[in-house]
Amino acid sequence: MIGQSNLISTINNLIEYNQYPRFSIITGNKGQGKKTIANYIAKKLNFTLVSSDIKIDSVREIIESAYTQTQPIIYLFSDADTMSINAQNSLLKVIEEPPNNAYFILTLSQIENTLPTIRSRCQEFTMDNYTPEDLSLYLSQNHSNMNNSTVDLILSLASNIYEIEI
Repeated sequence: MIGQSNLISTINNLIEYNQYPRFSIITGNKGQGKKTIANYIAKKLNFTLVSSDIKIDSVREIIESAYTQTQPIIYLFSDADTMSINAQNSLLKVIEEPPNNAYFILTLSQIENTLPTIRSRCQEFTMDNYTPEDLSLYLSQNHSNMNNSTVDLILSLASNIYEIEI
């Protein structure tokens, strides 16, 4: 995870001290790795990660299912900033009365599009912006067959380094 050492350290500390929150929000630019961080969290906690649709019916089904879980599980709502107000209101109900074995992660690009009542009840994790130097280091460490001119070309052509697929 390029440029996320501070975020990873924060998450690791919360997990180590058994303080990872039931409800969390991961904010960052498109393509920056929010789902990768969610997968990392699930793996570190040794929980199953279930991706859910953000439509109202799916949100309601997930909430109902969450109360019946006997094993720890993380429900991931990707792009939750595009969730309808009704779907967000449904989430408020589960936030008020959390199930025993369920955790919820919402990924957002625009936190302003999420109800303030949800934001105030979730712990927010913000993805750090990575630099061209971070990306260059990643390329040199993980794609050693690329020469410096190829790396420079990739960096110069990229209008948004978060959308580079290697």
